Amino acid sequence: MGSDNLHHKRKAKKAKDVARGKALRQRYEKVLIVSEGSKTEPHYFTEIKDHYEIDTANIRISGKCGSAPISVVNHGTELYAEEIAKGLEPYDKVYCVFDRDTHDSFDEAVLKIKGMKPRGIYHAITSVPCFEVWLLLHFNYSAAPFRASGNKSAGARVMDELLRYWPTYKKGQNNAFEHLFNELDSAIHSANRLNAECKSRGSDNPTTNIHDLVLYLKDIKAN
Repeated sequence: MGSDNLHHKRKAKKAKDVARGKALRQRYEKVLIVSEGSKTEPHYFTEIKDHYEIDTANIRISGKCGSAPISVVNHGTELYAEEIAKGLEPYDKVYCVFDRDTHDSFDEAVLKIKGMKPRGIYHAITSVPCFEVWLLLHFNYSAAPFRASGNKSAGARVMDELLRYWPTYKKGQNNAFEHLFNELDSAIHSANRLNAECKSRGSDNPTTNIHDLVLYLKDIKAN
């Protein structure tokens, strides 16, 4: 009898928690962002969340999944399923943020997202060679490809170029969004121009669609 009462109490508590979670969530979309970086990208998107005052009940940002692109995608699907298993509303969007750089599973991750269901939920937010291409576009436009050379990867070459304009930048940088905010519109324009130029020549080096996620978050309350 006592165990039955305990079961009912737990069930009632779970239902109450679910109802509370739904009540706390604002009317705009609920989004999950999963990234390969444990600091750089999570810090950047957390800054955006704070800047645009996106409610914490509407957004989750996780970088705890390892650096391989396929690990990012798998982690995103796990967190999506966990939310449903808890009886909570599923995420409206799941953004998987990863780089090509030296990763073997980049193409595999992109293809997996394209075939995932439910349709329209999962999105690949990619940078070639790395996330810092997006930051670099706040300072300078160039469609010149980045190649590995000597003991430096293509990503390390992007870092070298970025340090020319931002000498104090480092991986895991705090306040990157606010530091570069005044050049945000210019960077968005440059990212679109860069992707179009590289596509016209049959290349993806360098490219980034970080700006697509930035614009989505900027306008999330209107969605």
